[in-house]
Amino acid sequence: MARFRFLFDEYLTFGALPAVVLTTKEKKQELLQSYFQTVVQKDIAERHKINNDTVLKTLLKLLLNSSYITISKLFNSLKSMSIPVGKSTIDNYLSYIESSYFMSEMYIHKSSVINQLQYPRKVYFVDTGFMTALSTKFSKNMGRLFENIVFHKLGRENETMYYYKDDKGNEVDFAILNEGKATALYQVCFDLTDEETQSREVRSLVKAGTTLNCQNLNLLTLEKPDVLKLPQEIRVISAAEFL
Repeated sequence: MARFRFLFDEYLTFGALPAVVLTTKEKKQELLQSYFQTVVQKDIAERHKINNDTVLKTLLKLLLNSSYITISKLFNSLKSMSIPVGKSTIDNYLSYIESSYFMSEMYIHKSSVINQLQYPRKVYFVDTGFMTALSTKFSKNMGRLFENIVFHKLGRENETMYYYKDDKGNEVDFAILNEGKATALYQVCFDLTDEETQSREVRSLVKAGTTLNCQNLNLLTLEKPDVLKLPQEIRVISAAEFL
């Protein structure tokens, strides 16, 4: 397990791009930043004829440091940096970024598209290495990195996926739908040893299961604690089992 933990931490921190995996630890971030410049220049700016890529680069860095986005929030953040750009341009740039496969967006589970558009979208990236190499935060958010990996694995296996959040703020990371019905719910909790965190995540999962009439409840975590008292209907899955 110690070997798995070491390799998994490397995977979360530096991603899975082959050249990055094979290079020395000292050069990984430099290589990731070089790849980022290539994505900006070749896959987005040149393809969509963006002459001034300053806004694009800043927007991408804002996205990489965000879990949820709205056009208004991004607009206000750029405005506070004295970067003048319209909301329609931001919307276009988001479309360009997503079409390059660098980023994916996930909407909230609501009864109509109009309702969905009123809520923030969650964002995930093609590789976790970019999230750490270009982070403005001093410490790594291992839970967010783990959730990014879960998003891609579930996305490969399921066609329709949303996040769920009720009016009281109880949230579940992934709701899998089939023909409009929730068939599975997944909650990502990197560390279950904190009782308050565990209680919050489990409560949200159980409430969502009741509301959506879904009995397939899954709690994903790095390692299963030796002693864990959870409702019987919840299945705990370790990172090693999930991957």
